[in-house]
Amino acid sequence: MLPAHRSVTKGFFLLQCAVIERVGRRKLLIGGYCLMTCWGSIFTTALCLQSSLPWMPYLAMSCVFAFILSFGIGPAGVTGILATELFDQKARPAAYMVCGMLMWTMLFLVGLGFPFIMEGLSHFLYVPFLSVCVCGAICTGLFLPETKGKTFLEISEEFHRLNFPRQSQGPEWLGPEVILATEL
Repeated sequence: MLPAHRSVTKGFFLLQCAVIERVGRRKLLIGGYCLMTCWGSIFTTALCLQSSLPWMPYLAMSCVFAFILSFGIGPAGVTGILATELFDQKARPAAYMVCGMLMWTMLFLVGLGFPFIMEGLSHFLYVPFLSVCVCGAICTGLFLPETKGKTFLEISEEFHRLNFPRQSQGPEWLGPEVILATEL
């Protein structure tokens, strides 16, 4: 690796850390998935129209770079940090193992199935990936708490409140029996 490339990589890493701390993990994940969906949709449209308009291949190539940049800004940078904030010390090694195994299994399956998807879907090749991005944004918005500036206890309470709203409201009043049971 060239020395100039190392300094650019270190600079990008420091910038990414600062952006993650300033904006927040949840917003970056949702924003990254939404941007990936946007650029992927434009890319699919550009692929469909590339034979009719001479400038569409350039738009398609620009969308590929924008898609990769959106992934780098959002999901790529936040995913590694998030596991350390969502799990306590006892569960963290198991969580890393499960996340790593799932990631590499999915990458293997995508790499193995990509030629068949490309052959079968032609210009609509990225529609399945766009649906995964939409599902990722929705799941992040519904089930993942913001971890920026919070303690592990606060994150756990918010995680429990988001995922189990009925149980986190406290005990329901069962009637006069509860009041009578508290008398001495």
